[in-house]
Amino acid sequence: MDWDPIGVNDDPGATGEYAPYASQIIRLILDGADAHKIYAHLLEIETVYMGIRSPDEPRMLAAKKLTELELSL
Repeated sequence: MDWDPIGVNDDPGATGEYAPYASQIIRLILDGADAHKIYAHLLEIETVYMGIRSPDEPRMLAAKKLTELELSL
């Protein structure tokens, strides 16, 4: 996973750490959000809900990859 602002991807006990944010991100993708909008949302999650700010590059890479997903309901 590219976006791991709190560094828990290698911790098997933290597999659901980012799950609360998934539905919001899926909705953005289904609504056709571009990478900049997803990037902004990930940044908001970090700063508002986590109280941190990680480097920009992983966030932008994750946002670009998320826009490439083909989701359907």
